[in-house]
Amino acid sequence: GKANFTGNFSVGQTGNYLFVDNTSGNVGIGTSSPTFPFGGSGIHIRGAPGNIVNTFLDIVSIASIPNGLIGFGVNGTAEWHIGYEGPANRFSLVETFVAERLSLVPGGNVGINTTTPSATLSVNGTLLVNPLGTTALFVNPSGNVGIGTTSPGTALHVIGSINASVAYRAADGSASAPSYTFDADTDT
Repeated sequence: GKANFTGNFSVGQTGNYLFVDNTSGNVGIGTSSPTFPFGGSGIHIRGAPGNIVNTFLDIVSIASIPNGLIGFGVNGTAEWHIGYEGPANRFSLVETFVAERLSLVPGGNVGINTTTPSATLSVNGTLLVNPLGTTALFVNPSGNVGIGTTSPGTALHVIGSINASVAYRAADGSASAPSYTFDADTDT
C-alpha cells in the first residue's frame, strides 16, 4: 500500500526515532532536524541522546556537486566524508574543510594527499616505512631518502651497514673507480 502525508512524518514520542521533513525530503533517525553541513538532501542518523561525543552519520546527495557522500561527524560538525566524485571519476576520503587525503582512481592507482595519482601509489608529502617500530625507509618532500634515519641530509643517507654487490658506474654509464668518503668509525 501507499500512505500520503501533508505535513512532516514522525515516529516516536518526540519525533526523534524517525522523522521525514515534508519540505526538504530529508530523513532523520535519532533527530527531528535532519540537516547537512554542505546542504543537499539525504538521511541524517544521530547517535543516542546522551552519547558522550554525539556522533552522527550522513548519507547525502548535493545537487551542485555531482557526488555521493557519506559524512561522519561529532557534535554537529562533519569531520570526515567518503564519496564518489563524478566528474573526476574517483573515490575519495576527505578530511572535511581541510583536504582530500586519499584518492582511488580507475585502473587502481591510489593517491595520498593527491587527487591525481600517476602510479600504483602516489604520495604527496613524507613517506615513512616503519616496520616493527624501526625506520626502514624515509623519503622527505625534497626527495632525500633515508635508510635507518628520518632526517636525511643528502640524496641518500644511510645509518647502518651497506653491502654493494655490483660495480660502480658513473652517471654516463662508463665504468670508473668509485670515490668513497668515510666518516669516523668506532667499529673495529
